[in-house]
Amino acid sequence: MAGYFYDDKKENISDYAAVILFILAGSLAMIAFGNFVMFFIGIEILSVSLYILVGSNKKEMSSNEAAFKYFLLGSVVSGILLMGITFIYAITGSFDLSEIAQVIENQPNNILLQVGVVLVIIAILFKASTVPFQFWAPDVYEGAPILTTAQMSTLVKVAILAAFFKLLSTAFLPMLFFIAPILAIISALTMIVGNLSAFKQNNVKRLLAFSGISHAGFMLMTLLNPTKGSYPILFYATVYSLASIAIFSIAIPLFKQTKNPDISSFDGLAKKHPIVAFLVTISFLSMAGIPPLAGFWAKYYLFIDIFKDYLWLVIIAILNSAASIFVYFKFIWAMYTKEDGNAQKIEIPMIYFFVLIFGESHGVAIGGVIDGCPAGIEVNLDKIQFELDRRKPGQSAIVTQRKESDMVQFLSGIFENKTTGVPIGFIIPNENHHSKDYNHLKDNYRPSHADFVYDQKYGHRDYKGGGRSSARETAARIVAGAIAKQVLQNVEFYGYVSAVGNLQLNKSYQELDLSSVEDNIVRCPDQKMAEKMINLIKKVRKEGDTIGGIVTCVIKNVPIGLGDPVFDKLHAKLGQAMLSINAVKGFEYGSGFSSIKMKGSEHNDWFNSDHSTKTNYSGGIQGGISNGMDIYFNVAFKPVPTIMLPQESIDKYGNKVIVEGKGRHDPCVVPRAVPIVEAMAA
Repeated sequence: MAGYFYDDKKENISDYAAVILFILAGSLAMIAFGNFVMFFIGIEILSVSLYILVGSNKKEMSSNEAAFKYFLLGSVVSGILLMGITFIYAITGSFDLSEIAQVIENQPNNILLQVGVVLVIIAILFKASTVPFQFWAPDVYEGAPILTTAQMSTLVKVAILAAFFKLLSTAFLPMLFFIAPILAIISALTMIVGNLSAFKQNNVKRLLAFSGISHAGFMLMTLLNPTKGSYPILFYATVYSLASIAIFSIAIPLFKQTKNPDISSFDGLAKKHPIVAFLVTISFLSMAGIPPLAGFWAKYYLFIDIFKDYLWLVIIAILNSAASIFVYFKFIWAMYTKEDGNAQKIEIPMIYFFVLIFGESHGVAIGGVIDGCPAGIEVNLDKIQFELDRRKPGQSAIVTQRKESDMVQFLSGIFENKTTGVPIGFIIPNENHHSKDYNHLKDNYRPSHADFVYDQKYGHRDYKGGGRSSARETAARIVAGAIAKQVLQNVEFYGYVSAVGNLQLNKSYQELDLSSVEDNIVRCPDQKMAEKMINLIKKVRKEGDTIGGIVTCVIKNVPIGLGDPVFDKLHAKLGQAMLSINAVKGFEYGSGFSSIKMKGSEHNDWFNSDHSTKTNYSGGIQGGISNGMDIYFNVAFKPVPTIMLPQESIDKYGNKVIVEGKGRHDPCVVPRAVPIVEAMAA
């Protein structure tokens, strides 16, 4: 664990090692002391070493702040401890524990002696972060480097409480009648405050800090009857420390890789590393006291030890153990049910990626030229063909039955499956066009089609298959988009059909399994809704009509900073790309038009400490610039205008005619539009 943490700090490794050795020396002195002088020296060696380690991340303001806060409070507490020892020495005339015990036994009601004992206990309780002296722990734990946090929550806490046990079982034993009831109350409050505070935390270090506070309350219970031996505290401290070390040993590499200090850094861990996730789960369940794990037996022996004298405290402890399950379940839920949102974000170089496409629906071929693609990019040709197959006609009963293999042929720019840096030229042959089906449209215009405006603008048009206005040209976009995806590497694109006609998928993308989009022919990740959509499209097709729909697209792992503040806003670019697709009538990103129903206080995305946001109404874009959150948007497609029903129209001379579609057409374009939307987004 330490080796991984210090991997990038090798130039100062000897300093870290020396300070850690001082911590160990201080801990040993605190446990093995026989007089207050050695106890004070041990606790000061430990404390000063911790001040250094807490502030060792010098470039982080949070680390400096935590160290300063810990140093100031620790210095005050050291003064309180020294004053308490002074009072005890003033009455007993000795620093030796056995001699002090004899004096206390003879003078248990001596006020000055009691004040001295109370001051020493206050100092110890502060170091152990128990109520009401726990306020420093969450801030210091959060600001400290995570390895230091691990040491403070295990070695340091255990050493402090072990030293307290030694004092209670020797020097302070004659005053136990006075100390034990107060400790019992502090123990109960510490457990309750620790658990309640942990409920609200998402930052892992703060949550574990409050969890450690709660466990300090449990360990205080072992001190209520020190005459029965040290077994309960040793067993409990060992189990707690081992579980904590296991958790921190996983958290350290996770934080280092994801740069995310929140529970979300554990998202999807079970899918990537099931054994590691299982280890973390066992550790948390043990800390919660779930049988038959070691944590259960540690608490069991603890409860048995004090059951007769402190039944009320045992009941509180059991309730807190049950409550802690909900705290730790946050991690288990994240590991086993959530998708990994921590895939390493990549820096994307500024690439001027230009695409020129050519060809018509019934021409010899369609194709394109991609310029600006950097050299040396590994190109997976199978992935490109896979994307083309998702778009190609004839793939199912709810799309056009035109049969095209859509096999792309690269003419330049790719050699040995790597880009060469020169323009990438490619063609996709047209193999299965029935031009005669369009002869009746030579002079006639389809309502809401581009026939009329093309004729008016250019004075001459290719009416066979719609020519250039046909969505056949989007196959060339697919090729360019598939290559762009491979340039972008870890940026992930997930498109799916979220609406067909009045059938709307009223679920956010976070609630859906986006890996199941290809499991049905309509490309809707909700299988029940997919069946309804398929049936609706078949019904509309049988009627000779068409219907529209919505494609939703989610882009994950987008780096911060894409887009410009004014004319080249990222959402403007996305909108332009989407609205360039045939049949698209609308585009909205983030909360879109639904945002008008919200107040600013509801719509604002509040920040987390790692610069992510708690909500994402912004859709991953703020001020036209990507903010690192998921980008998501909806693209609305109209019903295509070519229908198999008679429609009133005009010809090029203005004469009224009846137009009726012939041939093979999509009754609904959205199933095949999903890969097109992804390609244009890339």
